[in-house]
Formats: sequence, C-alpha cells, structure tokens
Amino acid sequence: MASVAEQQADRDKHRDVHDDAWCLRWLKSNGSVRLPEDEVRRVRRRAARHRWDEATDEIYMITLSGKEVRIPKPADRLALVKEYHSRTGHWGIRRTQHLLWQRHWWADLKKDVEAVVTQCETCQRVKTHYAREEACLSPLEIVSFMYRWSLDLA
Repeated sequence: MASVAEQQADRDKHRDVHDDAWCLRWLKSNGSVRLPEDEVRRVRRRAARHRWDEATDEIYMITLSGKEVRIPKPADRLALVKEYHSRTGHWGIRRTQHLLWQRHWWADLKKDVEAVVTQCETCQRVKTHYAREEACLSPLEIVSFMYRWSLDLA
C-alpha cells in the first residue's frame, strides 16, 4: 500500500495529460496498448475522461456535463492565453480565465492567465480595476428651509 505522500507525488507527476506518457499511448492506440500492471487502473480511469482526436492531434477532456473541452499542448498555452486576453479587450484575470474555461482546460490555467495578465503591457499602462467599490453617497445636511440655493444656467 502506497503512502499518502507517494500517492500525492504520483498525482503531481501525471497532473497534465500531455505529461502522462502511458495515458497518451492508451488514448492514441484506442485502448490497444499493453500497460504495466501498476498503471492499468490509473490509466483506464483517466482515459475514460479524455478523448484523442486523430484529425487534429488534440486531446479533449469530457466534463461531468458531457461537454468536451480542448486540452492544448503545453507549448501552445501561453499564446492561447495572450490571444484570448488581447482579442477580448484586455479584461482582467478572472474574465480571461472564464473565457478560456468555456472551451479549454489544463491544470495550471489560473497561474498561466495570472502570469500573462500581470505582464501585459497595455493593462499595466491603463491599470483598470474592474472590481472597484462604489463610493458611498453622503447626503448634505438640511439645516433650515432655503438653506442652500442652486441655479442651473445651462
């Protein structure tokens, strides 16, 4: 029986499906590759949630709702984040994450989006804050009738 630390190390080692050689072989061979005994259960469980598209050489993850989202190759991820961020109007970290999550998924998506947005030259120059709190309105004190007069000459 493997210890908890060993199990966590094993999960971290195979966190990304593109780094999991056995799972990639299993998906690309359509389940016909022979696996080592200690990897059979893990690979079959993981492969059940993924699909490989031979035409585009892309891997898709099947979500719990049945929707397929693309898992881009690690080399393409930063360019994809930059494209989504700049093409949609330089929204902040959260909006860019949610836009990507609609069609894509990978383990460190949050970290990659955060890195790109914090390094974006346009965003640093403009420094727009989307989660700004509105100022509290404070009414003027009424002392007596006709205390304040105003006139609009426009």
